[in-house]
Amino acid sequence: MKTNVNGIWKLFFIIIFLFFSTTIFSQTIGLHVDQSGNVGIGTIADTGYKLSVNGGIIAEEVKVITDVPESDYVFGEGYKPATLSEVEEYVKVHKHLPGIPSADEFKKNGYSVGKMDNMLLKQVEEIMLHLIDLEKENKMLSAEIDSLKNK
Repeated sequence: MKTNVNGIWKLFFIIIFLFFSTTIFSQTIGLHVDQSGNVGIGTIADTGYKLSVNGGIIAEEVKVITDVPESDYVFGEGYKPATLSEVEEYVKVHKHLPGIPSADEFKKNGYSVGKMDNMLLKQVEEIMLHLIDLEKENKMLSAEIDSLKNK
């Protein structure tokens, strides 16, 4: 049996070349795909996510299909948002809005886009409830002023 030593060496060098060129190429452009199909751009760290990016991302659209806002309960019968005085006191003590993590917590833990949307939407909806109450009070006071002027 005749052994083709040159052929074996060529195959060996091709395998080594492909292994190192893929590794070097992926690290050079910052793209890494692990055996589970997880993709890292600018990182090869195992984050446990399908896509990890070390750097900014720009996109035309991002659609979140889980962790979507569920804050409409704010408009439910019997829901009472904190009074503005209560919010003011909370902010004085904690230096951030109730129901919203502090800046330090964001820096330490990051946040889920869906959960953040829900927290912010709840804040907006509570503000809307306060504005509705203030408008009612304003109309009442305007009517009372008008009635006092007509006396």
